[in-house]
Amino acid sequence: MSDFLLKISNLTVSVTRNKQDIPIVKGIDMDIPRGKIVGLVGESGCGKSMTAKSIMGILPRSAHMNGSILWNDPDGSQTEITGLKEKELRKMCGPKIGMVFQEPMTSLNPMMKIGDQVAEVLFIHKLVKNRSEAKEKVIRTLGEVGIPEPERHYNSYPHRISGGMRQRVMIAMAVICEPSLLIADEPTTALDVTIEAQILKLIRHMCETHNMSALVITHNMGVVSTLCDKVYVMYMGRILERAPVDQLFKTPIHPYTRGLLSSIPRIHANPEYLATIPGNTPEFGKETVGCDFCLRCSDDQRRCFFEKPKEAEIEKDHFVSCFSANNRSK
Repeated sequence: MSDFLLKISNLTVSVTRNKQDIPIVKGIDMDIPRGKIVGLVGESGCGKSMTAKSIMGILPRSAHMNGSILWNDPDGSQTEITGLKEKELRKMCGPKIGMVFQEPMTSLNPMMKIGDQVAEVLFIHKLVKNRSEAKEKVIRTLGEVGIPEPERHYNSYPHRISGGMRQRVMIAMAVICEPSLLIADEPTTALDVTIEAQILKLIRHMCETHNMSALVITHNMGVVSTLCDKVYVMYMGRILERAPVDQLFKTPIHPYTRGLLSSIPRIHANPEYLATIPGNTPEFGKETVGCDFCLRCSDDQRRCFFEKPKEAEIEKDHFVSCFSANNRSK
């Protein structure tokens, strides 16, 4: 039995605007192992959420996708997600793949009670026989994700609870069908650090308790260090570096990865100075001939402007796409 749950191969996503195809995700490869939490990190607009939406089959109508997204069941049977019709894909989204979306306040229906929204998932997939059974399972799941007095909050509306509680409701909705993969898109956005820590601990607990894998999408390297086992660093739709999380934090190699790590505020650092990555992200649709990061890179070489670097294994399980880094490869 293969040890991967989901394998992405040469995934490309483009969006049509003004009769022009604009590439958003550019031929990425990614493996999500069974029982592991994988981080996908990068600045806003680099293609992280588009990657998640590709897996779920919820890309906007203007988007076009190519490549392979292969699902591997425990019994060894495999399903090519990119070839599924909408009806077949719906059977996977919920029972096999659950997703926690950004901004729980806008993801939840303000006109529906929390319990009804979570129960709706069970009825769609016909996992319960009646409302009594659904209510019992919803209340049990709300309690499991740390919502106090779940019986009372079953009848609450989203605006009556805090942002952290709404995020817990979204997690409950994503895991109530007991999927094998949880996708969490910026799960701690707009939460204070105390609630953020609680949500990250909850995601780890749910993965361990339910034997789930997870793909966590974030721009926060602190979230990656706290939660993930493996990390992919994304920039302008491409993966620039990938490694086990401890290895990446110990020896970050790509200049972009080093820039992300150096920009994390530190308690004992100079409070008047925050490190930043100079320059701006190039505009999507204007494809560069060379490395996408060359205009912002402090390690640039002449060839960086005229040639795209290929991925190389620098050390075991640590891969980087960078000419400077490739000089260190095995």
